[in-house]
Amino acid sequence: MPSTNKISCRASLWHEEDSCLQWLDEQKPQSVLYVSLGSIAILDKEQLKELAVALEASELPILWVLRDDLTGSKGTFLPDDFQDRTRKMIRIISWSPQLLVLAHKAVGGFLTHAGWNSTLEALSMGVPMLVWPHLGDQFLNAELVVGEWGVGLELNLGNKDFIGKNCIESQVRKLMEEHEGEVLRAKAKEIRQQILTAVAEGGSSYNNLQSFVTWVKRQAQIL
Repeated sequence: MPSTNKISCRASLWHEEDSCLQWLDEQKPQSVLYVSLGSIAILDKEQLKELAVALEASELPILWVLRDDLTGSKGTFLPDDFQDRTRKMIRIISWSPQLLVLAHKAVGGFLTHAGWNSTLEALSMGVPMLVWPHLGDQFLNAELVVGEWGVGLELNLGNKDFIGKNCIESQVRKLMEEHEGEVLRAKAKEIRQQILTAVAEGGSSYNNLQSFVTWVKRQAQIL
């Protein structure tokens, strides 16, 4: 039986590795941390290594979208033997069908750059976030996720240029294993229900869209 919602819309220009969904099928409910920093974020090579050792130390099942240009040049620059050591717990792919991943029952948290699309997708699927903004509106989105909506934690506290392994591991554990994460997860599911109500027939978003369509039709008749 499929473990995802009925979602077929795909807008990505990147090749998506669907095989990760089969891997998710083998994991326990809400046990997996999904890690993806989007398509344009760049990490320092040492920061990437620090992230890698922190994820390994968490001992959690992790689905990690790791672009081969994440450091600004080709190559992942992971610690020596990292993939051999973590093969059973950390699944590394170059790109994912993100909506299907976030909809999967095995996913319990999302380490994200807080891009607006990723933020909306996580909210719509009821997945709490560990936000790590890098540029532009991502910082505002992160403030909304953490301070306004209460559905996430922030990774780069104080906007530090370099985030150490202990800080990353601590925040990951809070999100995935501690009571604080359970509270965030419950709030995320609550917001998901609000979103579903808003877009359903008769909901606020549904009605606003219908009003907009009606207005456009009237303008077209005038012209």
